[in-house]
Amino acid sequence: MKTFLFSTLTLLACSTAIAQNVGINNSGAAPDISAMLDIVAANKGLLVPRVALTGTGDAATVPTPQTSLLVYNTATAGVSPNNVVPGYYYNAGTAGAPAWIRLANGNGASWLTTGNAGTIAGTHFLGTTDAVDFALRTNNLERMRILSGGNVGIGTTTPVQLLDVNGKANTLTGYNFGNVQVIYNTSTDVYANIRVLQSNSTINDGMYINYNSTGTTNAHIRFYADGTTERMRILANNGRVAINNTAPEGRFDVRDNFATALASYASIVGNNSNGSGTGSLSTGQGAGLNALVAGSGSAATGVTTAAYFWYTTGGIGQAQIVQDAFGAQWQVGAWTGAVYRKIVGTGSVSTVVKDLNNEGVMLNCIEAPEHLFQDYGTGKLTNGKAHITIDPILTKNIVIDEKHPLKVFVQLEGDCNGVFVTNKSVTGFDVIELGQGTSNVEFSYTLVATRANELISTPDGSKSRVSDYSNRFEKALPYQENLQSRKNK
Repeated sequence: MKTFLFSTLTLLACSTAIAQNVGINNSGAAPDISAMLDIVAANKGLLVPRVALTGTGDAATVPTPQTSLLVYNTATAGVSPNNVVPGYYYNAGTAGAPAWIRLANGNGASWLTTGNAGTIAGTHFLGTTDAVDFALRTNNLERMRILSGGNVGIGTTTPVQLLDVNGKANTLTGYNFGNVQVIYNTSTDVYANIRVLQSNSTINDGMYINYNSTGTTNAHIRFYADGTTERMRILANNGRVAINNTAPEGRFDVRDNFATALASYASIVGNNSNGSGTGSLSTGQGAGLNALVAGSGSAATGVTTAAYFWYTTGGIGQAQIVQDAFGAQWQVGAWTGAVYRKIVGTGSVSTVVKDLNNEGVMLNCIEAPEHLFQDYGTGKLTNGKAHITIDPILTKNIVIDEKHPLKVFVQLEGDCNGVFVTNKSVTGFDVIELGQGTSNVEFSYTLVATRANELISTPDGSKSRVSDYSNRFEKALPYQENLQSRKNK
């Protein structure tokens, strides 16, 4: 037995020493010259050693593994990204520093660089099955990461939004490489921070949010409705918004053309060049929009209040100014610095009534240089005397003194010696028949008194002012210059 074993080993040793190819179970046929080991079997296979690796850098389970050593790993072990799962592994490292690489097993665990067939949406996917981020690289640099929580980052490894795009710095003079660009066709225009194009165009067609225009401080947000016309712009330096123009003169400047307006720098500029158009149209309180058929500069609609005006100056001011092209001006809700005025301006105060043909005609108010209240009433002489008591509400709002006397005008409605008025005060007056007469006749009267000063206070009582109604022929409010008159100087 010992002799046989020795002879067999000797034969194998010699065979190993002199053979270039080894064949097993190939029935005497020469082994394939392309293989160092040619194994032939009809119903058996090659059993690769089975080991339990602890990770892709395991150097202990298989001591000093040589490069390309093949094993079958039976364990699920290690921590990502150095974990291992059951399957074939080969050592791509060295004996002292192994790097176990898993072989594709053909059951869908790998994706081919030339594409895959027979995949099923919802079953096959590219990604992770554990709570580990998924990264994509080019040129061995990470370009995109999907966090285990679902946030997607492009140009950042720590996306804080569902989609977080962090553009790189501009490295080419004159070109602005931005973050997001969606194009329906090709274009040669500069790249934008966010850009949506609808056709092949060298102009920004759709939406264009500019990151930095040609390296300057210009970083406007621009919107285009077609391939050539800019429709909206938000200025970077002051936040002004322009619609149908590129240089807003107010905080919000809306026009229907590109005509240059006066340099008013208003908060909102409305410009409608249509002959029957309305410059600005607004509504509140849930009311529908309404405007004049002939058009107007502005139109406001409300359920209980169409327009509300508020001003805050402690000096001369008004809630509203109305002016015509001839320079006539009307100030509404005015404070002169001493007294409140409802309406100040050229012309008369009028009302409209119907005439005999049911057509409108005007009645005009009588105006005086003083602030006066009037009242009317009737009385009757009894034995030649009568006392008239002034309505207490009127008494509260008039002033009677030497400088501001009460004026009473009496119209007799019966035969007597005539009458005179005496004992005038803020509460009433007496009507006496002349010559100590004792008539018992009726009369009507008109009284005129100066309006008393009025105390006006804020709702919380923190501030107040007195409106003085004691003056005559007060100086008119200052004329307010308008932009058109300034332009024509």
